[in-house]
Amino acid sequence: EHGLNYFNHLQQDNLDIGKIKDCILEHYRATKKWPTDKTTLVEYGPYADGRTKWASLNAALRIGLRGLPGKSSIAALNQEVSDEHGLNYFNHLQQDNLDIGKIKDCILEHYRATEKWPTDKTGLVEYGPYADGKTTWKRINAMLARGQRGLPGGSSLAKIRQERQKEMAQGTWPHITAKADNATEEPTP
Repeated sequence: EHGLNYFNHLQQDNLDIGKIKDCILEHYRATKKWPTDKTTLVEYGPYADGRTKWASLNAALRIGLRGLPGKSSIAALNQEVSDEHGLNYFNHLQQDNLDIGKIKDCILEHYRATEKWPTDKTGLVEYGPYADGKTTWKRINAMLARGQRGLPGGSSLAKIRQERQKEMAQGTWPHITAKADNATEEPTP
């Protein structure tokens, strides 16, 4: 009567997982990014009504609101949509903890193969235990600094490189011989 638009969130219709997945797929196709609970309004798909937020959908998926069973998330549906459509979704929050020793192995293998130290600008980790086609040196560097995925934090690729160079100078790190294609490990004295 007064031209006001009142929206009662308690009287919303039930949500449909298939429609949420449609929103995810359309969002990904339009933006080339996967939505998260930090993404603002749903802008693509059946729930792009100018009001629905990804955080609200995520809460409904987690808790089991509006007809949803609960114990799910936007991240879990991103993975399902990715699998169903042959896309490449990578949820770093659902990954196993990293091991500093394995990171050092990757650094050693990279150095052996390229005769260069990896940096956060190197790209994909191509050698060693974390050479999975998804993990980047930039991401590892960030996790070393922030202390994510089981790492203590306060470190970086540059700090590890300095440690390795010091160990190499002291002869306490595996010595690199010859060129990258026939590099071997010599026993340390």
